[in-house]
Amino acid sequence: MRDRGPVRALGVVIVSQAIALRVLVDMGSAPWAPVGWQDPSLWVRTTAAADVAAAGLRLLAMVAVGWLLVATLLQVLAAAQEHVTGRAVRVPGLPSALRRRIDASIAALVVTGTLAAPVAAAAAPGLPAHIPVPIPQDVTPSHTEVPAPPQDVTSEPAPTLVHAVVPGDHMWGIAENRVRTADAGATTADVAEYWHEVVRMNPDLPSGDPDLIHPGEQVVLPPL
Repeated sequence: MRDRGPVRALGVVIVSQAIALRVLVDMGSAPWAPVGWQDPSLWVRTTAAADVAAAGLRLLAMVAVGWLLVATLLQVLAAAQEHVTGRAVRVPGLPSALRRRIDASIAALVVTGTLAAPVAAAAAPGLPAHIPVPIPQDVTPSHTEVPAPPQDVTSEPAPTLVHAVVPGDHMWGIAENRVRTADAGATTADVAEYWHEVVRMNPDLPSGDPDLIHPGEQVVLPPL
């Protein structure tokens, strides 16, 4: 269930943007909000300076919030498409923190669906758990033994790393930095796979939420 955290957070961001845009639109019924577009110069001369400033700020805010909402939705579509084509597309001007949030959310959906697929396949009705294979009776068993290849007992698993959280860190950013430092050509899908492993290896965070880490905490990073 933790993997749904980024999805919920992105949903809150999009809903907040839509609500803010609706509030700004509804403010158009206020006495100071209408702008005299037919004769702007006359409107400026005959309207109080405070009303002119308020109406102008409202228009700027509507444009900014509207553009941010559209850019966010476009980036969501681009991030989803990247998992299909492997080609990264970035909406220009979108804040990097919001872009990372979108990548984490889409990755959470993809990873969750990927993990759920084997479970659904195993639970599919009508598939026998075991198919017996008849053994021929007239085959003489061979007693020739083939020695097993020697095992490398000296090999050890790659060591894990520990990352000390600093202000501004978040789990997706830590995973993305680790993956792209090792491979500059890594895709968002590569980052998502590693991010899921980071979340899995850190189940005992003080907050209990991989989206909520604090400076001074230790995050275990699995080997690449």
